[in-house]
Amino acid sequence: MCYFISPFHFNVPFKLADYFPDRKKYFIEIGFGRGDFALYLAQNQQDVGYLGVEISSRSVLKLVRKLLKTKINNIKAIKIDAFMLFSIIEPAFSIDNIIFNFPDPWPGHPERRVSSKEHLLLIHRILKRDGSLYIATDADILKEDIEQNTKGLFSLEKSKMPYFTFQTKYEKRWILEKRDIIYYRLTPLPYAGKYPILAYKGDGNMAHVIFKLKDKMKDLDLPLPVRLRPLNDMIIIIQRPYKRVEEYLFPVLVKERGFVQKTFFRLYVRGDEARLILDDTGYLVVTEGIRKAMAYLRDMLLKMGHIEVIRDTT
Repeated sequence: MCYFISPFHFNVPFKLADYFPDRKKYFIEIGFGRGDFALYLAQNQQDVGYLGVEISSRSVLKLVRKLLKTKINNIKAIKIDAFMLFSIIEPAFSIDNIIFNFPDPWPGHPERRVSSKEHLLLIHRILKRDGSLYIATDADILKEDIEQNTKGLFSLEKSKMPYFTFQTKYEKRWILEKRDIIYYRLTPLPYAGKYPILAYKGDGNMAHVIFKLKDKMKDLDLPLPVRLRPLNDMIIIIQRPYKRVEEYLFPVLVKERGFVQKTFFRLYVRGDEARLILDDTGYLVVTEGIRKAMAYLRDMLLKMGHIEVIRDTT
C-alpha cells in the first residue's frame, strides 16, 4: 500500500479517482500537521477517499509512518502547496469536503491566507455544490477575511462548537487558554465568474519564444548548468543540453511552493528561425516558475548576439 503521492510523479490534471478508484466521496485536509485528525476521520469514514495536503516534509513523514502501522487503506498524503494542487484538480465540483484546522493567519500577507479571494475561488471550483469547507480559527484577521470575502461565493455558518468530535493538539491548547475559537462551515453558492486555474496542456498561450537568426546558428556554449532562486519559494535548475541535428534539449527542474516539475525545453532551428518550446506538455503545468526558467534561457541565448526575438509568450 502506497501512502505517499510524490509531486514529481502525478498526472495533470489531478484526479482523486486515480488514487481512490473504489471510493465515491473525497475529503481533503489542508495542513494536517501531526496527522492525528486525518487518521481519525479516515478510520471512521471508510467509504471516503481522504487526501492530506501538507507543505512540511516532516509532517508528511510523520503521517506516512503512522499509516504504515495502522494499514488504513483510504488515505494518502501529498507534499505540495494546497492551492497549487487545487488549481489542477479535475473534474470541477468533485470534492465533498475540505477541512482546514487553524490555518496560518499570515499577518501582513493577506494574499497567502486561505480566506483570500483567489484561494476561496479555487476551493469553490472543486467543491461539490452540496459540499462544505470547514475552517476553525482563533485569529481575528482570518475571521474578518472569511466573513467579508465569502460574500457571493459561499453561504456561511459559524459556531462556537466544533463540527467534528476529534480535537487536534493545538485545539486542545487553545481551548484551555480560553481563546475565542470560531468554527466555520462554508457551502458553495451559484457562481458565474471565472476561476483562477493554471494553464496546462491545451492552453492557447503555452510558453515559447520564436527567434530570427541574423546568421547561422553556432554551437551553443552557454554557462550551464545553472541553479537560480528568483523568489524565496522558487528554485530553477537548467542543465547542459543534449544535442541532436539542429536541435537541443535542455533538462529543466522547477520547484515552487512545494510543487516540483521536471521537463525539457527544446530549441530547434528551421531555416532562418529558431524556436524555444516546451518539449512535452502532457504532464506539465505552465506555472510562473516554468515561464521564468524559459525567460532566463531566452536571455542567455540572446547574449550570443546573433539572434533576435520575433515572438515571446514567457
